[in-house]
Order: sequence, then C-alpha cells, then structure tokens
Amino acid sequence: MLTTLMGGMYLAIDATAGERERGSLEPLLTVRWSRHHLIYGKILATCATDAVARPHRYGVAIVLRFVGLGTLWDER
Repeated sequence: MLTTLMGGMYLAIDATAGERERGSLEPLLTVRWSRHHLIYGKILATCATDAVARPHRYGVAIVLRFVGLGTLWDER
C-alpha cells in the first residue's frame, strides 16, 4: 500500500534536490516568472504524473493480490 503512494515522490525529489545538484536551479530562478509560479508548476507536474501512474499501480496491486506472484512464473 505504501508503494502506491510513492509515485510522484521521485519526481518531487528530483524537481528540488536534483536540480540543485545538476546546477540547473539557478538558471531557472533567473527567468521572468515569479517563484511561486515555478513552485506551482513543479507541484502540478508532480501531481499530474502521480495521477497518470496511480491507476497502473493500483491495477498491478490488484492483479498481484488475486493472481499472486507464484502463478505468474509457474511452469506447466
């Protein structure tokens, strides 16, 4: 259940710490947009990515719950 909530976490981490490590945060802050627009854009991108990936994660979780991993690789 915890992994279904972690879909946008990696994007959110990369949108902040990843840009700082790559050195792309400072040039981003020099554009004419206000900082709160940049932050809202990062939040919106993270939420959109999570919303697209969430049905897939739930589908995989449901299949694994009812089918199980063992039946997927059983040799017949």
